[in-house]
Amino acid sequence: MLKYRLIRIYTTEDARFGGLSLWKAIVQFVGELKIAARCSVFSGMAGSFENGDLCLPTIEVLSFNRPLQIDIVLPAAEMPFVLPEIEAMVEEGVVAVDNLPVVAHRTKKAILPKHLRIRDAMTPNPRFIHSTDPLAEAVKLLLSEKFNGLPVVDHAKKPVGIITQGDLKKKADLPLRLGLLAEFQARELEEYYQTLANRQVREVMTQPVTCLKADENLLTAVDLMLARNLKRIPILDDDGRLSGILARSDIFRTIARESPNWRHLAERNVKVTGLCQVKDIMTRDQATVLPDCPLGEVLRLMVNENLQRIPVTDKDGRFLGLVSDKDLLGAFSDQKPGLWAFLASRLSFLQVGREYREILERSGKKTAADLMKSDLITIGEDLEINEAIRLMRKHFLKRLPVVDAAGKFKGLISRDSLLRVAVRQDA
Repeated sequence: MLKYRLIRIYTTEDARFGGLSLWKAIVQFVGELKIAARCSVFSGMAGSFENGDLCLPTIEVLSFNRPLQIDIVLPAAEMPFVLPEIEAMVEEGVVAVDNLPVVAHRTKKAILPKHLRIRDAMTPNPRFIHSTDPLAEAVKLLLSEKFNGLPVVDHAKKPVGIITQGDLKKKADLPLRLGLLAEFQARELEEYYQTLANRQVREVMTQPVTCLKADENLLTAVDLMLARNLKRIPILDDDGRLSGILARSDIFRTIARESPNWRHLAERNVKVTGLCQVKDIMTRDQATVLPDCPLGEVLRLMVNENLQRIPVTDKDGRFLGLVSDKDLLGAFSDQKPGLWAFLASRLSFLQVGREYREILERSGKKTAADLMKSDLITIGEDLEINEAIRLMRKHFLKRLPVVDAAGKFKGLISRDSLLRVAVRQDA
């Protein structure tokens, strides 16, 4: 038997605490503790009270201040932290405590609590741009704010579109992703801005734009993001005006804030079902290179596989580091003018043109080991995905290398795969 306690409160609908109905205040208090406790509220159809008031099941007085019973079931070890707070909250009613022998306590693990709404996760009052603004201004704003999408609104602040990095690549000859474009000097950037002269945002933006209301369920938004491959969704107020933006980073921040401490629950003998480990969702068929791989080969692999990063392993498969497209850009730091001309020629990023063969020949003297970042955060394949979420949130990561107990590279875990788990567990 497990040692549990039952806190039972007898009160009424009219009882209040801190501006809320007492029952609502207690439910919120217990939920925010994130401990191994369950709280239930029961409404009675009739009752009598100390002051002589009666609640009778007649048509005339059916809704008059009905009696309520609130039950809180929790491990005995949690009582010193909970009971004093409950006593202070109940200004009208009876608080009782009883021993409760528990045979088993089980709960199903979920990434996102089902009660969360979009308003609980979104970023309010986001930056935006108008459809008739110069396109160059949109690019400058995206570069300065370090995000890859911008809502487009009309004069009434109602969304009419969204402009993303993908739109700029397809319709505005963006030579490389925004994170790399920001590495160039003002002179090179000005050359690109000149190519956008006399163009407006409306020529490039995606329209119509998918929007949601702030009071819709957060899991609905996650499902929509995955189904339509969206990384951000404009959020509307009741009048259809832009009130927020929901990005994947917002969802991960909310998961980190709202999810229970599963390890703490396990310490209280709660059996958690529905567990998911990193190895269950990681991408396994990831291309890798050896540390002595010439830079030219790394370039070609990244282009052919459309990759932003490549893991580096030794001959036994142990993880050594990652080479990213940003690392490659740094390798050409002494050749930026030539490289910029190469990119501005509207070829795919690092696609080999005849007049730039010399750049790749020079780079052939460097290897993956010369460029890779080795001081990276990794995660074990047998850990639960909550640890992956915590690490990716803490270190602002979009991908996380996965290793086994021997340090061998097993794959990558992404934000997309974690969000799919959230939807699958809810289903």
